[in-house]
Amino acid sequence: CEERPLLLANAGMGARLCTYYQKTSPDDQTATSLRSNNDGLGTVLAIEPADKSPFLGDVRSGSHQSCLETNMYRAPAFPHKVASTDYLLVRSPKGMLSLRRIDKLYAVGQQEPHMEVFSPRPKNLQNYLLNRILVYVYREFRARERPGVLSQIRADEIPIEHPLTEVIVRKGLKHCADLEKGPNGHLFWTQRADFRIPSEDELRRLLSPESVCCHESTQAAQHRLKHLGIHKLTQPVGLASAMDQLPDKAIELAAAAHIERELQITSWNLTSNFVACMNQ
Repeated sequence: CEERPLLLANAGMGARLCTYYQKTSPDDQTATSLRSNNDGLGTVLAIEPADKSPFLGDVRSGSHQSCLETNMYRAPAFPHKVASTDYLLVRSPKGMLSLRRIDKLYAVGQQEPHMEVFSPRPKNLQNYLLNRILVYVYREFRARERPGVLSQIRADEIPIEHPLTEVIVRKGLKHCADLEKGPNGHLFWTQRADFRIPSEDELRRLLSPESVCCHESTQAAQHRLKHLGIHKLTQPVGLASAMDQLPDKAIELAAAAHIERELQITSWNLTSNFVACMNQ
């Protein structure tokens, strides 16, 4: 298990247990028997002999590998025997304790990401935050719909986070709303009469739960860098050549090597490198 996973799901997001079987030949029917005699294997999927392994490593011919799989990552899983004396102790928010039986036990290994955590560049952050504002505005317009009346939102109800500015937000909302001043002097965003509010499925594609997790991973990695005293650098590119220009002093070289190492293991750098490697 990882000390600092690259991506963490939020409450309500699902994961499934899968088992990949590497076929020995095109006619190999072992996967079918594994499905019928499923004992903690989850969803059994067959890998054709000519297909690439879904993992970074290979699955040997005639063998299978279980994994925990989400839209964000795939992580190998390994079953363990549950001791007869083990149980799960559950504590409710109100302090009530209850016992649950443990039917299966798996150790989940290192994540193999399907998607990149976006780096903390202003442009990446702007796109995400603007999409979040759009989804918020669309849902508020829908919630405030009245027959014959255009929906309105007070401008100060829309949270504007750095690096967004009022100018960027106004430009992003002008296709769906007009900024108007009310009788009491407050500014309101009024839905345009010709604008169709997107469906909930369209909103979820615009701002997926996975993109929220990516943003939170970026924030967590930035917080860790700042805690270590690294405030300005976000990428290890060019650090090696810069280190060659440093004087030959052990303390300075050790500090530079530490900074380079921490930047190499940021979530955006690791996921970017891994996805690029798997796409080759």
